[in-house]
Amino acid sequence: RPSDPAVQVADLPTPCVQNHAAYLWPLPGGDLGCAWFGGTQEGLADISIWFARLPKGSRQWTRPVQLSDDAARSEQNPVLWTAPDGALWLFHTAQTSGHQDTARVRCRRSTDGGITWSPPRDAWAETGRFVRQPPVVAADGAWVLPVFRCRTTPGLRWSGDDDDSAVMVSTDAGASWTEQVVPDSLGCVHMNLVPATPGSAEGAWLAFYRSRWADHVWRSTGAADARTWQPPRP
Repeated sequence: RPSDPAVQVADLPTPCVQNHAAYLWPLPGGDLGCAWFGGTQEGLADISIWFARLPKGSRQWTRPVQLSDDAARSEQNPVLWTAPDGALWLFHTAQTSGHQDTARVRCRRSTDGGITWSPPRDAWAETGRFVRQPPVVAADGAWVLPVFRCRTTPGLRWSGDDDDSAVMVSTDAGASWTEQVVPDSLGCVHMNLVPATPGSAEGAWLAFYRSRWADHVWRSTGAADARTWQPPRP
């Protein structure tokens, strides 16, 4: 517990033994939402996505609700995001065991700030994509969602040593997505997009990456369409 009396604490309630990848997002009306994955152990099929809210002005989180329940897959890495029309989206992965190359990215949509949700669906057909960061809206209005691709050599188990990054692009408000690979991004994952300083000569967007080799934080620049990227550099 912090000793500073100005620091307020609001513990998240959870029914799970293991809890990971908590993701905070401001909700309409001033509440704070949190999504995470929980269960007995990461990679097992009882890992699911959970969600709770901290009402504005409160120190007590609501009782968590379970937002995924695939009995055959480990559901991980929740991402909350508010679309331009005000709808709240949830993206997350769903993989078999520890095989990240089997992951599907699923999504749900809420029009009442996370109280009720649409049925879950696969966001796209491609497997082996993982999410961790929210979409951004490009200059032309397209939604651009960063992903990393968990690739394997045929006959070998996924190990992460061939992962790279890409962006999924939707021009129809999330109904469909196409993929644009970041060049020369081997080992660069967890791509996080932020707008560059207006008028920057580098480009309109910056991307920051975690490295599979744990050597550096990597960085690249992107054009206004958020689809065209320079190769990452340390």
